[in-house]
Amino acid sequence: MVVSVTRIAGGSANNITPESVELGGTVRTFEKEVQEQIRSALERIAHGSMPFHGVSAIEHMGHVLE
Repeated sequence: MVVSVTRIAGGSANNITPESVELGGTVRTFEKEVQEQIRSALERIAHGSMPFHGVSAIEHMGHVLE
């Protein structure tokens, strides 16, 4: 299994907190079951940490390609 965060994008100035931030990356596994476990774990982590960072929504969490 390989989990890569390959893109972080948000805002255009160093001294201003952006209104939104996007994270991008990939998850690679050999087994479909492991893909689902990783997706579920990422969703749990994201939703669990949202209240601590003032995040109100996760708009999109990609597609699984076979």
